Amino acid sequence: MTRTTPPPALLLIPLCAGALAAADRAAHIPLDQPYIDPLHGFSLRPPLKTTRTRTTAPGRLVQWLRRDDRTGAILWTLSVSRRSEPKLKGADPSAWARQLASRFRKSDLFETGSYEIAPLAARTALTFRGITKGRVKFWQRRVMIHLHKRAFLELRISGAVNMQEKLDSIATAVLATLEITDPKVALARRKANLARGRELLDGLSDGKLRSLIRARSQWFLYSSKGKPVGFMLKIESPLGPAGRKGYQVRTWMMLKAAPGHLTEIRREMFATADRSAESWSETGRELVDGKISRMSERGAGTGGQIASTLVRGSKTKTNKPVKVPQAHYLPRAMAWLLHRMVDLKKPAGYAFAAYDAARNDFNLRTFTVGRPREIELGGRNVRAVRATDQLRADSAPATMWLDEKGNLLTMQAAGGLVMEAASEQAVTRRFPNARETIRNMGK
Repeated sequence: MTRTTPPPALLLIPLCAGALAAADRAAHIPLDQPYIDPLHGFSLRPPLKTTRTRTTAPGRLVQWLRRDDRTGAILWTLSVSRRSEPKLKGADPSAWARQLASRFRKSDLFETGSYEIAPLAARTALTFRGITKGRVKFWQRRVMIHLHKRAFLELRISGAVNMQEKLDSIATAVLATLEITDPKVALARRKANLARGRELLDGLSDGKLRSLIRARSQWFLYSSKGKPVGFMLKIESPLGPAGRKGYQVRTWMMLKAAPGHLTEIRREMFATADRSAESWSETGRELVDGKISRMSERGAGTGGQIASTLVRGSKTKTNKPVKVPQAHYLPRAMAWLLHRMVDLKKPAGYAFAAYDAARNDFNLRTFTVGRPREIELGGRNVRAVRATDQLRADSAPATMWLDEKGNLLTMQAAGGLVMEAASEQAVTRRFPNARETIRNMGK
């Protein structure tokens, strides 16, 4: 790493704690699950307790906010942007840093006390620390990661001047998780996955859909760090509401994620084989430290449109109908059959458009089939196929193991929660009131 002191005009802010001290503090910063942006070629883990927001700033790709728990005021922001710097002269990163420091001072009123040049994610990175000199002063750390020619990926953290040590540590922790990928490769892979997904959906029929359905009830146990924390019952049926042809799935889930924290959710979903009609409802309650909050979501798709309504406590949100991208659309009920719909004999990826009622928009859901191998399950070795299920393009995938017929054996979510196929007896042995809990949620 090279640390360089700029000309005297820029020596206005003393350098904050050294890089080694910042790295030591960064080791104690709790981070969230990975945020992935394959089309812009990067991924990282943002800090916990932050809110991702949409942004319209030029070049900015994503931004996170940290708010005060008591007042709701914004404490600091973390953003990632694409920057083009066509006016940079020469090929020496030190020369680039001096030019950028001068430009920041003039155009952004950002006075940087020093800059550093160090490798990051197999790229050259230029780091600037300093204070903005506007009406309200902010401490900032700007890291410019060189991509190619005069293109950079910039990570910027900004907050109150008296928080500079904390902000510096947060940036260091996040940057340690940064990965740079080739967006051209990601785009080509996405197109191929979407083509395979469309071919799979086009090949569905009433007969094929019926052949994939399991008639008997399916039970699953949830565990975290080796301890049982919940269960789920799943029932599939070839008949939908009012006897319509199609596929219906109902699930009942109970999860005790932490002491004093209980979640119960009942789902009922229906879809026709040609995907021309679907409906779903989800009702649930969450108990946190004795306080109960209720939630529900209902939706229906017909005539090439989806309409949905969400209820959270006393607040109701009715979404405007949105047009369905029919060629690639995966109905919610079919997502529960996905691991049996794909060809497990050939490693490949399948991508679909999946509806997200909270955003009233569509996410890219990618299911990837890997190669079979032997794994230990329940104290014995079994042969299983590894697969991953990524619910959104910007999220970390869940990893699952399937038997040769596509039945789920075990799945681990990105956060560490494990779901494993189990018998009813195994579930009721750990949760004696499971049947009563299900009855209380409603049939």
